[in-house]
Amino acid sequence: MGMDKQIEAILEDHGLSEMKEDVLSTLVPCVKLKPQEEEAPGFAQSRFGGMPDWPPGMEYPHHMGKPLPFIAQFRLEEWAGLAMDMPLPPEGMLSFFCDVEALRGEKDPSNWRVIHLPSSDGLIPHPIPEEVPRESRYPEFRLIPTVEQQLPDVEPTDGMEEIYFDLMDRLYDLEKQKGKDHQSLGYPLGLEEDVFEACRRESGIQEEEWVLLLQLDSDLEELEVEWGNREGILTFCAPRTDVLAGRFDRTWVVMQQG
Repeated sequence: MGMDKQIEAILEDHGLSEMKEDVLSTLVPCVKLKPQEEEAPGFAQSRFGGMPDWPPGMEYPHHMGKPLPFIAQFRLEEWAGLAMDMPLPPEGMLSFFCDVEALRGEKDPSNWRVIHLPSSDGLIPHPIPEEVPRESRYPEFRLIPTVEQQLPDVEPTDGMEEIYFDLMDRLYDLEKQKGKDHQSLGYPLGLEEDVFEACRRESGIQEEEWVLLLQLDSDLEELEVEWGNREGILTFCAPRTDVLAGRFDRTWVVMQQG
């Protein structure tokens, strides 16, 4: 059942079918990422883990002489074909690196990197440097992007609190039945506080609008990975003005735990 049908059924339960169009008009598009294991993963595809596809001769990302673990990459041409207003660049590769263990202490943005490679042509698989610890070498899975809808993260109006929170709780339960919360764009799932607010507070970057670049849930079944206390979520976000300008050097990483 699609998100619109789910909302329609919940509103009908509350005797509010007449509100269907108003509620559906507020839905926000997002990209859900479905892991898929492949015997022979393809070249220059969106993926989690494994080896990054990288330009020959370009230096691998380091911090204080240590290579950063590779998290994931997006083949942006796969995103461009999705029917939505996408702030990400239309082509190339968006690569995510992060020393997740370093997030447990005082945060240093040098411990992560998001790099946009303007073209996917000529890239080759870059072996993970030997210095990267075994626990930070993540298994490789193809990521299949699909557009879905989600409710906006807003404060309910007076008199609508009970209905709104019931709607959110029931939709959340339905989403959990479909799988883990691996996502790009839309609104991130906050386990401790609003993720965008955490980005503003921790980074000191007081941009009003932020973009969810990548959200990865703890997922032993499909990604064979856990974050933090085994129920955490790893999130990469950047100011919207930066993303529209094609820059990712002010990306902020938040790891929240359930």
